[in-house]
Amino acid sequence: MFIRMLVLNFCLLTAGAFGFMEQQAAAPPASFVLPPTTPNDTLKSPEVAANGRVTFRLYAPNAHEVKLQVEGAEATPGISNEEMMKSMAGHAMTKGADGVWTFEFGPVQPGVYRYTFVVDGVQTTDPRNPVSSESLNTVKSM
Repeated sequence: MFIRMLVLNFCLLTAGAFGFMEQQAAAPPASFVLPPTTPNDTLKSPEVAANGRVTFRLYAPNAHEVKLQVEGAEATPGISNEEMMKSMAGHAMTKGADGVWTFEFGPVQPGVYRYTFVVDGVQTTDPRNPVSSESLNTVKSM
């Protein structure tokens, strides 16, 4: 009898897990409203073009200043030492009317490079890019 109950419970759980049992969907309340969409919903960052230029984007509508700190300047053909030092200090990004900050970098040679955004003085990774590199004291997007 005990084994029969176990088998019956297992079958009911399995049927529910695989959707074999009909479930009633609750009707949304009459006042249900979808949240507004933002440019962040479809934002792509980083975006690498065929010509080797990379466009970085960050949705930060309330930020006052955003900089991009990026490796890879050393892989940019013909870059001067002055330009390389500027890259290490951070590139000022441009804010669009939609709250998206943008900066185009390169062209760079194919490879994997690390970067971070500095938003109003606070260093952060790219929220649209899940690939990161961690060290003892920092995390950078790749």
